[in-house]
Amino acid sequence: MNTLRFIGMALLAVVLCANFAACSDDDEDEPSNTLAGTTWEIKSSSENNEMIGIEITFKSDGTFAMSRNGWTYSNWSLNGEVLTLTVGEGIPDDYMRGSISINENTATYTYHWGDVNGEWEDNENYTITLQRR
Repeated sequence: MNTLRFIGMALLAVVLCANFAACSDDDEDEPSNTLAGTTWEIKSSSENNEMIGIEITFKSDGTFAMSRNGWTYSNWSLNGEVLTLTVGEGIPDDYMRGSISINENTATYTYHWGDVNGEWEDNENYTITLQRR
């Protein structure tokens, strides 16, 4: 009888260990930083065709740089699918905010312009398509 009880307790301990090992709290979705350390080239733009060919480099320190123009850039942030690019001459004064959809080496960014006071500069939504370099 003691042997049967010992085997039963051992099986119960194994089952409980397997359950505790299978349950983990690290399965939560964390915000993605898939843009950090990447460079993308603008392939099309509904706002301005002069943007085509410009490269955007998203640095891991939260800043970004763009080629082929004289703008000064400040910070970028990605919260889920919402990408915000803060721009300005020395002191950030404008931003682009919208949703970005990334599919392997291509991305679509639909955004609008705003200012640091929280006002929208217009009600237009613009879209650019990008390709990873």
